Amino acid sequence: MLLHQGDLRDLMKYSQAEKSDTARRLTNLFSEPELVEHDATFMEKGLIHRTARGELVRSKSEVIVADLLYGFGLPYSYEQPFTGSDGSVKYPDFTVDDAETGCLVLIEHLGMLSDPGYVRRWTKKLEWNRSMPS
Repeated sequence: MLLHQGDLRDLMKYSQAEKSDTARRLTNLFSEPELVEHDATFMEKGLIHRTARGELVRSKSEVIVADLLYGFGLPYSYEQPFTGSDGSVKYPDFTVDDAETGCLVLIEHLGMLSDPGYVRRWTKKLEWNRSMPS
């Protein structure tokens, strides 16, 4: 259970990679740490996930997806917020806005489908996505 006061979006900021204590650790045991500056903060290069475009993402798999989209020249957004008709906000992993067709494509990396809790959350998010107006 999580209790919070204020806007839930403020709490979501703490899930960003640059807020991660793990990402800020300098824990190279056998070599000198290689520090990378990001938004006036220094992080160990081996413990962060940075795309070719320079943004921080949550996993190595998301780096692969982001770099493929970038390599194909597709304009994408990472974790762009969407507000549903019920007022709730969801953050798809990637959003590609195809100006040529007018289609908006949401891309999710489903990396933990062996976890029943993850599957339940994904199923709810999928239902929410399907309820969005076209």
